[in-house]
Amino acid sequence: MFYMAVQSVVIKEIGMYHPQKKVTHKEMLKHFTSIGKDEQKVEKFLKKIGKEDRYITEDGETTLSMAIEASKTALKKANLSGEDIDILVFSSGTPEYLFPPNSLIIHNEIHGKREAVVYDANSACVGMVVSLDQVSKTLLSSPDSKYALIVGSERMFHYAEKHDPFSYGNFGDAACAIILEKVNEEGQGVLDASYNTDSRYHDDLVFPLCGMSKILDENIPKEEKLFVWKSDLSCGSVFDYGTTQITSLLDKHGLTTKDIKQYLCTQVSFDAVNKMLQPIEEDHKLFVTGHKYGYTGTSSPFIALKEAVESGKIQRGDHIIFWSIGAGYTACALLMKY
Repeated sequence: MFYMAVQSVVIKEIGMYHPQKKVTHKEMLKHFTSIGKDEQKVEKFLKKIGKEDRYITEDGETTLSMAIEASKTALKKANLSGEDIDILVFSSGTPEYLFPPNSLIIHNEIHGKREAVVYDANSACVGMVVSLDQVSKTLLSSPDSKYALIVGSERMFHYAEKHDPFSYGNFGDAACAIILEKVNEEGQGVLDASYNTDSRYHDDLVFPLCGMSKILDENIPKEEKLFVWKSDLSCGSVFDYGTTQITSLLDKHGLTTKDIKQYLCTQVSFDAVNKMLQPIEEDHKLFVTGHKYGYTGTSSPFIALKEAVESGKIQRGDHIIFWSIGAGYTACALLMKY
């Protein structure tokens, strides 16, 4: 048995921001051939992971500035102001500041109220999905809270090793913000979530590689201050448990795969996620945006949601599933009635 609250938490609106500078597939191939990489091999690899174009920051843009723009867009679309937000969470693995919290600065920029809860969250690339689960529970348990703002933003492209097609050829910069609203309806919005954490892989993706304690050491090469991605995400054990997470959620709530309209998953690798969904014959419902924006980390499932809603693929009342994974690793599947 599971508990269904009288109230529900729904996604009221979505706001996105991406930089203006576009790096095309052709330009990326040119970069790799200029450093001696085999063009055909790189092109084949980028096609496999589903990457063509991406946008990257320039002229002083940061994860924080992108998050502010996405937040303002979401608030405007929701016809709300910063004063309406009770909880504000910033999700990023590449924050502009370690302190003060980036969420505090966003709070200032949107003119938030004194009573608001603000904090930064870092579960790497699964951060926004985890935050959606956790914040929705907090809203339901807080009688005086109604609205929350969760915003995710990354600039991983700029910390990638330029000789590595998987990282440098994969990433794009963007931010996405969602407004959550507590409503007096049953069985809407966030329904449940399932987690899978296997910390044996904690050193597969590390940033900064040298650790923060050595980041100012001038004797350490720059390459060791970037990040190293050891896994090739070939859909091994990292993704194998995803289908179990999904099917267990469906069974728990008396649903089948036929009830799910779309899957909004991490855009890290089309091939890996597509193969993850194939055993349950749901790969045709995977909504893909990585070819347009690159891999934007924590925000990528929600950029997919935004585009799916705008294209009519998802409508109010549809059951959808979010699934994402963060370095280390920890994965979250979240069931929602949109």
